[in-house]
Amino acid sequence: MKDKDINEMRTIKISDFVKELKCDSKSRAHSWRGVTYIKPEAKEALSYDPTHSKSCFKEVGMVSERPYDGEMVNVRTVDNRTFSVTAKHPVLVCE
Repeated sequence: MKDKDINEMRTIKISDFVKELKCDSKSRAHSWRGVTYIKPEAKEALSYDPTHSKSCFKEVGMVSERPYDGEMVNVRTVDNRTFSVTAKHPVLVCE
């Protein structure tokens, strides 16, 4: 995650990022049908640009949080990082 306001880059769990956004006075949050939508201000995430086949930072447009009671899958990357996603969450894999 990159904070454009203070030009800081850091690795953070998505759950912790959502908690921070909820406390950030610059973010706007709205709830609808049990889902919380948060529009962050000046946040970018490391992304993949398929047009240019490279990584880049892109603005985070919206973050959502919803209750989930189901299977989680742990993923380990080639550089030994791990993260968890829901069993049906799409993941882009490049080799």
